[in-house]
Amino acid sequence: ALGNGVTYTGGSGADTISVGATTKVINTGAGDDSVTVGASALGTGGSINAGTGTDTLVISGANAATASGSATFQGTVDGFERLSITGTDGATVNLANLDALNHVTVGAVGGGNTLALTGATSGLTLVANASAAGTISAQ
Repeated sequence: ALGNGVTYTGGSGADTISVGATTKVINTGAGDDSVTVGASALGTGGSINAGTGTDTLVISGANAATASGSATFQGTVDGFERLSITGTDGATVNLANLDALNHVTVGAVGGGNTLALTGATSGLTLVANASAAGTISAQ
């Protein structure tokens, strides 16, 4: 993972990076990039611009739920076309506050738990991992 104080500028290839509560500007550039965010918020001054291409924001269910609780996180990320939510034991994720992403891949949802996707717009694409034993709802 990139350190919180590290600036990153990608090129035209497919970048795969991980960040935490970064306080720096991250630009992945052109290409089909994947950025894993290991925090529910970026640090002060931190931002991620995915550039052109089909870019994926990867985040855990718990962090996605917290990040989507307000519009603050959305204001720090830009240029993503897809969201990948990794394992969760149930959460509510407001897609409207996650850069209005409308293509969502969901990893495992623990049995007996529900992942609720709210704020979805018309044309939502939902890809559920076969090991998702719980329930996924979208509104």
